[in-house]
Order: sequence, then C-alpha cells, then structure tokens
Amino acid sequence: MFDIALDLHKENTYGVVLDDKSGQLVWEGSFASNIKAAKEVLEPYFVHGTKIAIEATSCFYPMHDGLKAIESLSVFVVNTARLEKPAIKTDRKDALRIAHLLRRDELPIAFIPNKESRLQKELCALRMRYVHSCTQCKNRISSILHKEGKRVVGVKDVFSQKGLAQLECMNISRKDELEEELDLLKIFKIKTERVESQIKQAIEKDSKLNKTVELIDSIPGFATTLSFVCATELMPVGRFNNAESVAAYAGLYPCIDSSGGRTKHGGIRRVGRKLLRWALIEGAHCAGRTKSPIGDYYRKKVKQKKSNHAAAIATANKLAKLIYEILSTKKPYNPVKGQQCSP
Repeated sequence: MFDIALDLHKENTYGVVLDDKSGQLVWEGSFASNIKAAKEVLEPYFVHGTKIAIEATSCFYPMHDGLKAIESLSVFVVNTARLEKPAIKTDRKDALRIAHLLRRDELPIAFIPNKESRLQKELCALRMRYVHSCTQCKNRISSILHKEGKRVVGVKDVFSQKGLAQLECMNISRKDELEEELDLLKIFKIKTERVESQIKQAIEKDSKLNKTVELIDSIPGFATTLSFVCATELMPVGRFNNAESVAAYAGLYPCIDSSGGRTKHGGIRRVGRKLLRWALIEGAHCAGRTKSPIGDYYRKKVKQKKSNHAAAIATANKLAKLIYEILSTKKPYNPVKGQQCSP
C-alpha cells in the first residue's frame, strides 16, 4: 500500500508517494493537472488500500472525481484551513507534509459532496448573485432619482408594476442611464425566475431532498428557496456531531478574547459557509415578522441589542441548531413539543 499526496495547481501538480509501512519516499515529481496525466504517472501505485490526499484548491474537483472513480483507491481532500502554515512553503514540502500526515491518520479531512449536490449548491449561489444584481440595479435607480430630485408618487413600492410604469415615462436629464438600469433589472428578474424554476425541478426530482426541504420549510420564516439552500448546504446532517457544530459551520459564533480573567465577546468571525449563513440570517429576519416563538425571540433580541442585524444573527444561531434537531429527528417544527428558540 502507498500514501500519495498531491499539491494541485491549475497547470501543474507536484506529487509524492510514500511506502505505507516504512514511510520512505518511493516517488516524487511534477505532472500536468489532469486525470489522464495523473493515471500515467501514478498508476503503478494504484493498489488496493492506497490512499490519496489532494490539497483543496479552486480546481481540485476534476482530479478528485476522476480518482474517486477508481475502486482500489481511498481519496481524501485536505482541509487546508486546519493545517498550520509552515515557515518555509514549497510545493514539495507541502506534498511531503500532507503525505506523512495521511500515513499517520492525522490529516484534517474536508467533506466533499457528490457532483449532483455540488450542482444544486451552484444553483443556490447563482440565484443569490442574480438577487444581489437586482438589488444593485434598484440602488442605482434610487440614486438617479435622488440626484435628479424626482420621486414616484402614489405607490409604496417604487419597483412595483405601477412604480416601474412611472419610471419608464419619467422625463429627466439622465433618461438614457435610467432606461439602461431598468433594462438590466428586467433581465436579472427574468434570470432569477428561471433559476427558481430550476430549483423547483431539482427538488421534485430528488425525493430525499424534497423531504428535507419540507422539514426545514415547516419553520416559520422559511420558504422553498431558503429551505433549499439550507438543505443543500447541510445534507447529510449526520456528518455533524451536534447542533453547535452546525452553527459553527455557518460561521455564526462570536469571536472570544479571553485574557487575565476578562472575557470579551466580539462580532461573528464570518468564516464557514457564506451561503448558509446568508440563508439563516434571511430566515431570521422573515421569522421576526411572524407570530411564533422564533418571532418572539427575535423581537426580544432587538430590544436587548438595539439592532435588527445583531438580533438576526442571534436568531440565526438558534435557527441553525433548530434545523439540526429537526433533520436529526426527521420531525417537522412543533413549538408545543419544545422545538423553539429559548433564550
């Protein structure tokens, strides 16, 4: 058996092969970063029980998927965030260090979802980008109106159907710029609707995903889209040890500075899964407008912290733990049975 470590880059990959029993270096060298080149160089070491560790980069998926298809191999991806950065860093030293840690079973491993799950996550990220683009268009339109001293009258929402009709007929000096922004807004709205349709189709095709989305959707404040984001980010929930690890995975725990008997709590660290954190915070804002224990908790935190955003983060932390409980027990949200955001 062998232990193989790959320091992967876009063009070239540096690999090392260790003998599993002795730990001696058997082979080292560089090759092109594609599965064909990897097989040509490393195939003599592809025996039953061989382990391969790949450093997590932006381009590791093709190599990971190609090697994963070989039955005799155990393929792992290194969680580089948990590796201490050495004083001297080279491709060879990185590969050797990873190989020795792999041999001793001390390597921090990252969870890698299958290809279908990754495509579902990309749908979530694509929708979020389109929604943000719509928001940017609206902000630019509002800025144009503000600088021109114009406003839409008779409607509460400037971007409602009646409000957009007024904007299209508005006679201002920056008319051309306004029309361009309105055209962009229409395009991004159409694209958002198209992606949302694809999300619904993905849910209908996958029965397990459909059940998970339904369970999360039972929580006040969550609709299909936010439930889909949380489901794709957390499945399978069995990989988490407890509810606190789900909140930490979303980056919803505060920074703690403790020294000399004094402990100071700061803001959240903004690490972990950005998309999951966004969905939980959005769900917290929506739940805050409902008549439910979660809504009561949100409003209580608003009074305590004097900030809607801080209250939403505190509520999102509770929602992350609540989702873990719901998915672990496979029972929908029921505040009567204790599933609630208690202080």
